[in-house]
Amino acid sequence: GADIFTYIKARRDTPELGRYTMATNYRASTPMVQAVNSFFDKSHPFVFDQDIEFSPVSSSGNPDRNPLLVQGNAPSPFKVLLLNDETLASSPARGISKEMAGQASATWCAAEISRLLMAGQAGEALIGDEQLSSGHIAVLTRTHYEAETMRQALSKLGVASVYYSMESVYTTPEAAEMYQLLHALTQPGDSTAVRTGLVTVFFGYNGHDFDRFRSDQQEWEQLLNDVWEYHRIWNKHGFLAMFEQLIAEQRVVSRIMARADGERQLTNILHLAELLQEQNFQRPGMEELRRWLSEQIAAAESEQAGSAQQLRLESDENLIRIITIHKAKGLEYPVVFLPFIWSGRQPSPSDLNIFHDPDDLRCIIDMGSGVEENAALAAKERLAEDLRILYVALTRASYSCYICWGRVSGINHSAAAYLLHRDNEGNPINFPELNREVIRSDFALLNQDETLFEVLEQPAVHETGELKQVAVDDELRAREFTGSLNVEWRITSYSGLAGGQDHNDAMDEPKQAAPSVEDMGPSEHTFPRGPGAGLALHAIFENIDFSSATPEDLQKVVEEQLSIAGIGEQWRETAIQWITRVLDTDLDNSGQLRLRGLETRDRLNEMHFYFSLSSFDSNTFNRVLQQYDIPPLSGPDKRINGLMTGFIDLFFRHNNQYFIADYKSNHLGVSMDNYDRPSMERAMLEHRYDLQYLIYTLAIHRYLRTRIPDYDYDRDFGGVYYFFLRGMSPDSGADKGVYQVKPDLQLIEELDRCCGAEEAVTC
Repeated sequence: GADIFTYIKARRDTPELGRYTMATNYRASTPMVQAVNSFFDKSHPFVFDQDIEFSPVSSSGNPDRNPLLVQGNAPSPFKVLLLNDETLASSPARGISKEMAGQASATWCAAEISRLLMAGQAGEALIGDEQLSSGHIAVLTRTHYEAETMRQALSKLGVASVYYSMESVYTTPEAAEMYQLLHALTQPGDSTAVRTGLVTVFFGYNGHDFDRFRSDQQEWEQLLNDVWEYHRIWNKHGFLAMFEQLIAEQRVVSRIMARADGERQLTNILHLAELLQEQNFQRPGMEELRRWLSEQIAAAESEQAGSAQQLRLESDENLIRIITIHKAKGLEYPVVFLPFIWSGRQPSPSDLNIFHDPDDLRCIIDMGSGVEENAALAAKERLAEDLRILYVALTRASYSCYICWGRVSGINHSAAAYLLHRDNEGNPINFPELNREVIRSDFALLNQDETLFEVLEQPAVHETGELKQVAVDDELRAREFTGSLNVEWRITSYSGLAGGQDHNDAMDEPKQAAPSVEDMGPSEHTFPRGPGAGLALHAIFENIDFSSATPEDLQKVVEEQLSIAGIGEQWRETAIQWITRVLDTDLDNSGQLRLRGLETRDRLNEMHFYFSLSSFDSNTFNRVLQQYDIPPLSGPDKRINGLMTGFIDLFFRHNNQYFIADYKSNHLGVSMDNYDRPSMERAMLEHRYDLQYLIYTLAIHRYLRTRIPDYDYDRDFGGVYYFFLRGMSPDSGADKGVYQVKPDLQLIEELDRCCGAEEAVTC
């Protein structure tokens, strides 16, 4: 945030006896200090002579004790890479275009950096006894565009680099893609939002993939199911739980790191995820978090980034650092490259010009009045500010600084040209008079008893190879792995045991044509089907108070969840009436148990559990199942050491007993008769819900025996309910749509031993 007029005002307000100057440089070598003194020891070096003087300094000599030597020689403090205007310029009068100069400067600097690094690897470039490496070199730029130009030039030679600036992470392409991802996951029923999310780096699909989906509906449906599952996890367990699962399942890291700038992209993505997780504590709602990210992206374009959102280095210090000159203030590097210091601009009287009153330093804004005097004052201040920045840039190097120079269009308006190229009266030289001979002569005038500024002509071809092809000693090669990996350890779920496919009711394909609203009218049987409808119904039950849910109370939750699922408002009243009937349905023949009778304190939604699988063997497991006339696991034999995990839709307590319940939105038919016990049993076996409730019962069995003194399975565990929601009604009671089962204790204990009975459960 440095500003020359803040400095000038402070200096004017300070008595002369209170002004001190630091006269010794402890950062740079003696030749480097002499070179900077020579560069700035001119008349009017900082324009405002009465307020900003240049004081030559001396070197402490500390860096001289461990000098930089390249092939046994100390390089010149400044190496001037002189661009060839004869080959680069379109016309002699106009000079080299800024675009051409930028590319040529970046290419040349990258070649020099590669050459220095190879010399360091060969032991021919040393700082004292230490080999010169990437961590000793920095490239300073003014803008993000310049930094990206330099990064690409280094990348072409296999030189890894990092960019560190004041830019906000919210201005990056990764922030835009993160927003598109959040938008897709908050609106999984919006096909346009979902398709936009799928082409982001998080999924990596493209137009060819979407064309393939037209003929492969199964793959497309599975992809939509994945999106709905991420929506569910985010809604229930927070942003980070969803994001970590998405990153793993979609193999985001390997896909990103295959790109040339993958390290930078991955750093930005993880940084954004961290910021979003922090906000998730304050804004737990999905839509609120998406809106917050949108606001940050919009605000970042016009504000300086706070420390939390500034771009981070994506790797360790042993990389070429590309840093803005503003950010480099106060830092030091053995070798510095300044590829673009020839850039400059002359304000026009018609521009919006900002300047200060010469007497009282008031800031004045001229919004294009056309007054020449105001434009001249603005130009003077711009030059003074550019000179300050140039001084910062040239004094970052301890031993050697590379600068690119030449007949670049507009170079006469740059700060360096103001110091370098003047006529006999001390006035800046006109651009047509500037040629390579004049440039060489002006740099030669800066040399004293030794060569401080060495001018190098641009070669036709930069002689350098790719750094990544440099041979290394055998001891630096990765050792061959001769051990073994335990591939049996894994985290699995009931669906993994059942064949590796999710058997969620929301994902089941209908076995018969859906009844039409025109034929039957709106009802639970004509209510939309598919993953969106299933997840919406789950979310409604999870977000309502069973005991006090009136139609008015249900309205807000139902509207929100149907909207997220992309289900039209015309289904709102149908859903409210349907949910009300489910809440009032008897769950057993006693007439004393209904969902309506469960207090909030007696229920847990989406109970997440883990329990140990110790030497699990599917053959042994199957033998136990077959003893109880339960179909065995399908597929190849499985041996697993690891964890079993799952989510129980509803875990509740009634009359001091504990129950498991699962909501199912499967469509079994068009009447209540299609939801009788035999029909539900067929559905249970078809989708292997029998295996699901055994795993859930085992988890709760392990859980309760660690929580209840003198735990007794028969006394304390009430059993398992599967609510086939489309078949539940107070008129039918527990006879339709309510599937109840309590596995035999001996079966659960034998399954417990199959999984490693000595281990407890974490819920």
